[in-house]
Amino acid sequence: MTNWNYRQISDCVDTALSRLDFVFYFFICFDDEDGFWLNNALTLWKNIEDLVYSGKVISLGVADLGFSRVKMLNEAVVRVRPSIYHYNVGDCCEVELRNYAAEHNIYLLTHNDPNLSKLKGKVGEKIRSFLGDDQLFELGWFARYTVWDQSRSIVRSKGYILQFQKNH
Repeated sequence: MTNWNYRQISDCVDTALSRLDFVFYFFICFDDEDGFWLNNALTLWKNIEDLVYSGKVISLGVADLGFSRVKMLNEAVVRVRPSIYHYNVGDCCEVELRNYAAEHNIYLLTHNDPNLSKLKGKVGEKIRSFLGDDQLFELGWFARYTVWDQSRSIVRSKGYILQFQKNH
């Protein structure tokens, strides 16, 4: 998600559903540089909760936020609390985070992918290398997905789904 726009999230989930059949865990990575982070996140989260109630998504989680933001969001959310925190294996899982997660039924899950909030710059670099100009297209939203064989705990498929908008 490149801005605080629920329409991007809705488009992302609908696109993922059209290709993956269902979304069990839905993680959102909020831009953490905004001074109004919690207000923006809560406004968006209220819409995201509807994805659970509509049956499009089974469970909500957050990715790459850091302990203080996970705690703020969890304690502020009213209807559907984050049940998973997806963090980069390179980041240390603080004891305080582990204890908080255990107390609040938040499942901790690691990944070794690039931080989603930094992916926009990497995509711009790739567009520039392929097309010679990174201003032709703008990244609208992107989703990281993993397809698991749960009975054998094996990752079957992993990748990204990206949506671009052509600049005029």
